[in-house]
Amino acid sequence: TLPHSCCAVPQVKNLYNALKYSTAFPLVYTGYLRKLEPSAWNDHAFVAAAILQSSYCFVWDVLMDWGLPKCADGLGSRHGSQCKSGFRETRLVFGSKAPYFLLCAVNFSLRFVWTVSVFGGLPGRGYGMFVFEVLEIARRTAWAVFRIEWEVVVKVYSQNAARAIAPEHETMSLKVERGSSSTGLYDTDDTDSAASHP
Repeated sequence: TLPHSCCAVPQVKNLYNALKYSTAFPLVYTGYLRKLEPSAWNDHAFVAAAILQSSYCFVWDVLMDWGLPKCADGLGSRHGSQCKSGFRETRLVFGSKAPYFLLCAVNFSLRFVWTVSVFGGLPGRGYGMFVFEVLEIARRTAWAVFRIEWEVVVKVYSQNAARAIAPEHETMSLKVERGSSSTGLYDTDDTDSAASHP
């Protein structure tokens, strides 16, 4: 079977993508309230909104942008249409799974690096802002590399696998049709013989 995303229908994928961007609105609003009226409740609301937004974006990175959990059969499988969930087998940048697990761990950490500023570990301005910007550039660079990898897997390897599977299915269909035709002729001959020799 060919790899497929958890949202195979384009409309559903677009809906979830829109929801991903919509998670930024509560974060912006609670951040505004946090500065306008500093309070423990506003701080908690801001942290909750940030956790929601970072978690959603992380899951989207792994599932949709990188396509890592995919069919265990991989590309070009010839064992029918059944597909068990597993780690994507077609990997171009690294052959081993370990770097991809490390990538997910680093991406998760950088998605939540804001906690260092919120809880006072690093100032949000000055050199602290510079550190955050450098880390974000590194995260986006890694994201882009593996996003391109997944796009190549879908556009190139999936199409090649589909073209490789199609002739085999056509050959099997022809064999079945020929077998049915041969069986039909044999049965007709037997019937004619029986009718001519009572």
